[in-house]
Amino acid sequence: SQDGRTELERLADIGQQMVIVASDLIVSSYKSRLVSLAADSGRLLWFKEISSGTGVQVDRTNLAVSDKADDLWILDRRNGSTIWKVDQLTNRGLTRPAFYGDYVVVGDKEGYLHWLDSEIGSFVARHRAGKKGFAAAPLTIGTTMYVLTHDGDLIAYRAGAAL
Repeated sequence: SQDGRTELERLADIGQQMVIVASDLIVSSYKSRLVSLAADSGRLLWFKEISSGTGVQVDRTNLAVSDKADDLWILDRRNGSTIWKVDQLTNRGLTRPAFYGDYVVVGDKEGYLHWLDSEIGSFVARHRAGKKGFAAAPLTIGTTMYVLTHDGDLIAYRAGAAL
């Protein structure tokens, strides 16, 4: 019986793909879906049929996720509604996206960073940081974004320029 089980308990393959924002717990699952739960009670707030093994990134009210088909989504984290979706990166082996200023940045398995306008999802730039992909998702701290490549390079970007 599934009586008394929370939505979180039903997501068997979540790994570490969770983020807490305000009082919401947002969880992504590779085989299942993306859900938002009330952190205090486990009550389901919304869900979306998006499977992701890389997790989500949140910036204010926007939530970014790359799904297992390598589509990139921006959702409203408060209700799960789709703001935009880009499906031109299929089979690129995307990392978890990162917010950087007015952009969403995602890496791929060939070592490219794709920069998109976070409001409308249009491509702004593409830069090859390495040839073997990324050891971790891009990480933004303040005004600097860091990437770690499988080539062993740690690269810092600030205001669109590599440091």
